[in-house]
Amino acid sequence: MTPDPRYGRATASSEERRAAVERLLAEAGLRPAGRRGRVLALEGLAARMARSLPSAGPVFAAFGRYLAGRPDAVPAPACLELASIPDRGPAMTAGALAACLQRELGAEPSQVFTGLEPRPFVSRLWTQSHRAVTAAGERVVVTFVRPETDAALAADLPLLPLLLPAVATLDPLSHPGEVLEAFRRHLESELDLTNHAAALAALAAEAPEMLVVPRVEAALGTPRLLVREDLGGRPLGEAAAAPTAADGGDAVRRTCLLWLRQAFVGRSCPAELGPFDVEVLPDGRVAFVGGALLRPPTAVQEHLWEHLVATLADDPATAGERLLREVERQPGALDEADLVLRMRQVVPFRDGAWSSSGDSLAEQLFAYWRLARECGYRLRAPALRTVRGLAALALLGRRLAPGRDALREGVEELRLARGLGRLREAVDVESLGRELLPYAHLMLSLPQKVDALLSMLARGEARVRLETEERGRPGAGGAVAVAAAAIAVALVLGRVFEPALADGAGQRIAEGASALLLLVAGGLLLRAASRSG
Repeated sequence: MTPDPRYGRATASSEERRAAVERLLAEAGLRPAGRRGRVLALEGLAARMARSLPSAGPVFAAFGRYLAGRPDAVPAPACLELASIPDRGPAMTAGALAACLQRELGAEPSQVFTGLEPRPFVSRLWTQSHRAVTAAGERVVVTFVRPETDAALAADLPLLPLLLPAVATLDPLSHPGEVLEAFRRHLESELDLTNHAAALAALAAEAPEMLVVPRVEAALGTPRLLVREDLGGRPLGEAAAAPTAADGGDAVRRTCLLWLRQAFVGRSCPAELGPFDVEVLPDGRVAFVGGALLRPPTAVQEHLWEHLVATLADDPATAGERLLREVERQPGALDEADLVLRMRQVVPFRDGAWSSSGDSLAEQLFAYWRLARECGYRLRAPALRTVRGLAALALLGRRLAPGRDALREGVEELRLARGLGRLREAVDVESLGRELLPYAHLMLSLPQKVDALLSMLARGEARVRLETEERGRPGAGGAVAVAAAAIAVALVLGRVFEPALADGAGQRIAEGASALLLLVAGGLLLRAASRSG
């Protein structure tokens, strides 16, 4: 097979390859011309990078996509432009496919798979996936790292410094090579498919019912090969764009909710979700099928979650205070109080946003993160990995559901679910039963008391007693009214909050809250009945 020129030619010398890349970047306006210095114009720079980097090869395309996930270093509009770089690669020939699989499996592919579709299910920059059937009759998806990847990395990783002028223009505060080195570490993790297998295994161990995770065939896996269960779904990007999709935006919203839940409530989640890392199943459920493993420390989860909620509530003081817990102060940084003051003054549509209104949650967050860097504060590594995951999620939502704020919806739903979860924990029906046991005889007489009370109300007798109550002492009528309201809320609570979580947790939480309200109502009615008897 003739190597794709974008993946580097084994026959071309390093000098020839460097000259070709320099020419391409200069023609695209990504390299300073002549002796004008090493500063480029920021206007239109990200758009030029998005158009030109794919032509320079997968290393440059992947680097552009990496920059899209650095909202602390790159302006929000540039993040959106760079996120448009396609994660696509050319399909391999059947012969190259067979040779690649034989090398990874250590056997003829036909001995392991009775059926292997020659056409790729997904063809990405670094990997290719095919549907297959194992010898045991199980339907699987076979994903492998392209065999030409090593040649591309050897040829083009040393050439990435050619983009330093463009990087310095996007992020004037970056140290030389800082972002390039971070990208190398990111690429090393992404290209090791055992990281993806570990992420799926960790997710499967704790995933809620609403999240589907495919089973991994660990015995067939290698650092360059991943075999996982075929769930029969479609990539999220394809499903959301389908003309027949009932509501692609809803699938994006559920994706945001599920990732947020795993990142801030669970123990593990995919590091960065792309449109090929999520599948929508025929029954509408969402499945996470790819992405390296991210395990945010508990402190990072708590601080960044409180930062998200404060941003959602338009509370920049709290948002800044929580963010400060996950940053490192650099020499010459502003005082923390000055940073919080400047966060109060942030207006995304003025200070860098991808829309004219700048009112989405992601745009506000991106503005905060970039401002912190500009003021001399840098995210610590664990927090940066979570922020990159949030950025990927926000950009995915913006790309696939531009008409809605999917990240905001996901944070709001998770906030509601966590609040109801705490309420459910507080409502321990068994302990409440033990506390109410001494009053069992009163509860047994409650129907008769209520019937007598309602009869008095109907005859107007309760009104007389209400009027003779001591000033400031609640009357029976007020207690009955409050009790009736509590009962009404309890009856409708299940229907109001049941959609909060699609796995049925919303219904269980609402039932607990309803039980609490009914107990309160019963207490109020008992009190009113005792005063009226």
